[in-house]
Amino acid sequence: MEKKSYEVINGGDGQLSLATEEQMWYKQIIAILGLIDNNNNRLIVDFSIKDRRLNRILPNVIHYYSIVHGNTDIIADMNEYQFPDYDAEIAVCTDVMENLNNPLWFLEQLSIHYRKIIISYKGKEKFKQSPFYSVDIINELGKLGFIMTKRSNAFADNWTLIACFEKVEPSVLKENINCTGCGACYNICPSNAIKMCYDSNGFLKPFVNRDTCIKCNKCVGVCPAVTVKKNNHFTNPECYAVWADEKTRMISSSGGFFSIIAQDIIEKGGWVFGAKWSEDFYCEYVGTNNINDIEILRNSKYVQSNIKKSYSQVKALLEQNIQVAFFGFPCQVAGLKSYLGESYLNDKLLTIDLLCFYAPSNVLFRNYLDENYGIDNVSNIIFRDKKQGWSSTGYRVELKCGEVLYPSYEKDWYQQAFQNILGRNDTCENCRYANFPRQGDFTIGDFWGIDMHDSSWNDKMGTSIVLVNSIKAQTYWTQACRLFARYENVPLEWALNKGNRFHGEGRNRNKNYSYFLRLLQKKTFNESVKLALSGEHDIGIVCLFNHNIGNNLTNYALYQYLTDRGFTVLMIDKAGDCNFCKYDDRLELFLKNPYQRCDIAPVYKDKYAMVDLNDKCGCFVLASDQLVRAHFIENMNFYSCLDWVKSNKYKIAYAASFGTEQFEGNKELCEKAKFFLKRFQKFSVREESGVSLAKDVFDIDAKWVLDPVFLCDKSLYENMARIGKLRLPNEHYVGAYILDPTQDRADLIKELAEKKCSGNALAVIDTDGYPNGDFQWSIETLKNVKNEEWLATIANSDFFITDSFHGVCFALIFQRQFCVVYNKWQWRGATRILSILKLLGLEHRMIENKNDLLSNEFFKEPINYNELNYILAAKREESIQWLEKSLAGVNGFKEEYTLYDIVLEQERLFHDKYDKIEEEIRQVQSDIKILYEWQTAQDERLNQMRDEFPILFDWEKAQDERLNQMQHEIECMQKRYNFLATQTEQMCDNDIEQMKKEINKLKGSSFFRLDSGCKKIINKFLNILKSKNKIV
Repeated sequence: MEKKSYEVINGGDGQLSLATEEQMWYKQIIAILGLIDNNNNRLIVDFSIKDRRLNRILPNVIHYYSIVHGNTDIIADMNEYQFPDYDAEIAVCTDVMENLNNPLWFLEQLSIHYRKIIISYKGKEKFKQSPFYSVDIINELGKLGFIMTKRSNAFADNWTLIACFEKVEPSVLKENINCTGCGACYNICPSNAIKMCYDSNGFLKPFVNRDTCIKCNKCVGVCPAVTVKKNNHFTNPECYAVWADEKTRMISSSGGFFSIIAQDIIEKGGWVFGAKWSEDFYCEYVGTNNINDIEILRNSKYVQSNIKKSYSQVKALLEQNIQVAFFGFPCQVAGLKSYLGESYLNDKLLTIDLLCFYAPSNVLFRNYLDENYGIDNVSNIIFRDKKQGWSSTGYRVELKCGEVLYPSYEKDWYQQAFQNILGRNDTCENCRYANFPRQGDFTIGDFWGIDMHDSSWNDKMGTSIVLVNSIKAQTYWTQACRLFARYENVPLEWALNKGNRFHGEGRNRNKNYSYFLRLLQKKTFNESVKLALSGEHDIGIVCLFNHNIGNNLTNYALYQYLTDRGFTVLMIDKAGDCNFCKYDDRLELFLKNPYQRCDIAPVYKDKYAMVDLNDKCGCFVLASDQLVRAHFIENMNFYSCLDWVKSNKYKIAYAASFGTEQFEGNKELCEKAKFFLKRFQKFSVREESGVSLAKDVFDIDAKWVLDPVFLCDKSLYENMARIGKLRLPNEHYVGAYILDPTQDRADLIKELAEKKCSGNALAVIDTDGYPNGDFQWSIETLKNVKNEEWLATIANSDFFITDSFHGVCFALIFQRQFCVVYNKWQWRGATRILSILKLLGLEHRMIENKNDLLSNEFFKEPINYNELNYILAAKREESIQWLEKSLAGVNGFKEEYTLYDIVLEQERLFHDKYDKIEEEIRQVQSDIKILYEWQTAQDERLNQMRDEFPILFDWEKAQDERLNQMQHEIECMQKRYNFLATQTEQMCDNDIEQMKKEINKLKGSSFFRLDSGCKKIINKFLNILKSKNKIV
């Protein structure tokens, strides 16, 4: 199979540099790995173009086979319609179908031989040369009996589809990512082997009892999420605005459509099915033919409802020729129709689907009730109560004691969670039914925004939107419309883009959804909503994100440890106006981003804006690494001293490092740093020498603790290293991580490699100083190294050499034999490394040059990790106890505002005003620039016209000159007129006659004919002369 190149539709020619392509392949394999279960004895057949890449990172318990034409365990060429007759559990197909002549044949063969199919595909929606859209692949596999159970969206820019598909059978129905919990499978199961139970997030899913399942597969056949059934309803339905009578509207959620239709059906001898609250506030479906029961079915229930055996009951009624009206979510209507089959979809069944925003977990709602009111104290819940008028947030809680509460949106955490879309799961977020044609014969909901088109339809009592989706509905509506107080056929466009979900319209799920789910595992419902909406966290870790691997891993280790301890943690980086260690992508060195998106604080524009973080974090922990080294403090303008944190916030420094044995700053820097560091409530240092430095220089009592990387379990780093193995050599090697590469150190590495691994060596150099690994020396060097690859380099080496503190740390964690090369004159210093080595009695592992290596005896005496692990475990426990005790001090901590806080606030206000002024100046400058550009464009256009029409501009010039001459003559006449006017009283008859002659002579001049203003002046003057003559 020849690999094709692909052009991205929205730009670029698809040609990638080797380094970029390598990173893309790496990302793809990591995403694929996340879709594979690590169970024992799994058999995987890899159809990928890249031969045997996946095998490098799979667990040893998985058996792996590769298929590439002409060079693998199994030889087959799918373009020659060769398919290996080899049955296994999982097929992995990465970038295969894009290169096949007949992809559909290939999918069919896969469906015959495998139970799981993992696919990465570049769909036509983004890559125009691809034969299919991603949805085509999903639908084709659906036809072949496969459902999508997992999907990765991590690298959607490169692969539009990375997903796992499983052969559908009863036991995997609950894994279908499109399962809505509609209950069709539960209703059809002849052996009652299926129960609708709540999953870990509180949503109903079908759980199968394998012991009682008879494998009839009726549940598979009926599932609307497995096979999308044909829908013949209208794609452009008639739309109506509807009012019931005022009394009915006042007790309804919107315009009263449900109540009127339900009453009509029951009065005609029919049954109505809808959702009601059980006594313990589970939302369950029931059917009724009693008009008095309409009340319990009325009003919205903002939770997922349990359909129970309603489908079976509907079928039984239809078999008795009894009319049924079924009200439900579109997915529930789809489930009912699939369960009944075409033969039951006759005129006796009327289906009405709701315009559904989403269905939150009923379990969470009950937790909310119990937490806020005591669930045993509540008698009824009415969403969309109209005491305050028609709105989406009206709410009434009726207590058994007789008290009625109307919680406001601002004070009710469930309303805030619902309206801010914190509880929408993946299935609802990617709803298949929020489109046309609709599932129900009718669609009903709130006609939000109708007053934008006709204000008479909003009297604050509620208006229903009614869509007539089928011929059956049209027939019924011709009679039923008369039951309403007011109805009007209006354009469907009136309902679009007003909040209801049509064609994927409406708001997306809250960005903090995953954070909300995590919070619910540790905190109360109210606390979880509050923290998720505000973005507040228990702890803010103040760190520096740079392109140094040790820095990346020590930050992550502290984050992971505190997260595992049950804290919510926000990672904070320096302000955007700080140019020290500034990078566009702060997490670029991770192959797989280990942080939750909501746990990374945005980059604030300046340190004064960071003051807002005081309201986002319960306390602050200064991370490890050299954040309190003098030039770090100075270059970051005291950011790491937490000068932007208020006095009433608890401040801890964990494993802070001064970098060297002396503080390198001048007296002024030292005094300023002392002021801020003494504001910390607890302070610990990474190096033993830091204890005395903190006391002598800053008058701080500090505790010596281990670097955060030692706090986490080794398995964390082993899992990271596993996905970093792709570029490692197959043979044994000496690994090296060198921050300051020199040829002398290259010679030393060579010498070690000759002694240990037949000359094989693999080096990584400082990713910050040499980001591309392009230092010229004679050692094979891994370029563009990521954190996981760096860990893999250490974990898989036979011997390790480094000049890095964190290189030593991970050599100890992975229990490698190692040595440390250092230069006591280099700026990094040896203090950091010596501290940990002294603790373990390994000072002799430090060497300066090759001569030290040759004379050192450590080759003969390997490190005894049994003894070292005991020492490390004791120090680790001591460090953890210090940190835990320090964090416990947050509770009950109270510190009054100080003068510094007042100054900080005033300075911030000043900067806010200054920023506003600067913004106004920038706006004025922008306006001036626009005007200048416009003027320049006009001048250029004028010059262009002059060049194109020189004759016209010569004429224009002549006219300008003529105009100037006329203006001069007029001015002269004006002066003459003014003079004559003053002399008129003394004129005699002869003078007047003479003047008339002169004026008449002027009237015959050329400029008189051209200038009407001049004519008016002369005529006025003549009239004066005439009147004067009469007087004379």
